[in-house]
Amino acid sequence: MSLNEIEAAIGNLTLEEFEQLRARIPRLTDSSFDAKIAADLKAGKLDNLINRALDDEKRGRVQPL
Repeated sequence: MSLNEIEAAIGNLTLEEFEQLRARIPRLTDSSFDAKIAADLKAGKLDNLINRALDDEKRGRVQPL
């Protein structure tokens, strides 16, 4: 299904159906984001950032929240 088809289908929803869709969007987005982060972690794409943060902590360059 194309994005245009999805937009057209959304335009045909009742107000109640549209509100139900709006309530589901954050859940869908969150799980998609979580999957992307997990894949990036597994691929080592965040290793440099993690190591920098750990080094900063070890050297006392961080403050507790």
